[in-house]
Amino acid sequence: MSIISPNIKMLIKSIMVSENAIVGSVKGAESTIQRLLLETFKDDMAAEPADKKSMFPAALISLAKEELEINIPGESQIKDWFLYDEDFSGITFYKTNNGELTFASIARGVDLSSGYQYADNRYEAKSYSDAHCSDDPVKILIAESALKGNLPKKKIKYCHWVSNKPSKQEVEEFQKQNPQYFPST
Repeated sequence: MSIISPNIKMLIKSIMVSENAIVGSVKGAESTIQRLLLETFKDDMAAEPADKKSMFPAALISLAKEELEINIPGESQIKDWFLYDEDFSGITFYKTNNGELTFASIARGVDLSSGYQYADNRYEAKSYSDAHCSDDPVKILIAESALKGNLPKKKIKYCHWVSNKPSKQEVEEFQKQNPQYFPST
């Protein structure tokens, strides 16, 4: 279960794809995300250049801003969310410099890139991946425990990346599932 509100999570996903702020892959990504969350809360978006003002849809900013009043996450918290705690995969959206609404997909995978983690855990990583494909919660839990048992701090490290562009049908389904971000005109 996610510990981040859905609106803040959607804003973080939008920031990630619009700013190429890929935590764990792009240096300073968590700083960029935290800075833009802070600017959203302080309403400093008005001080941004014209191309940045409308980067995030107004409905999303409005909903997230209310929740950011309670807590603006720090850089280390954002980094932990991306690398260990939260799944940011799925469809998100933002506006281009021309104000055009754009949709993107985010994918998430196990990151065994440091040291011998991949070589030493190839079987466990494949089993974990297969278990997720099966959607069987018992298999997932067993495979996750086996993989965590061999990793530093007993935590699975993940990486997120911008994936293939979603299809028109996926975008329509995303809009139906998230009407709060797409008010009728």
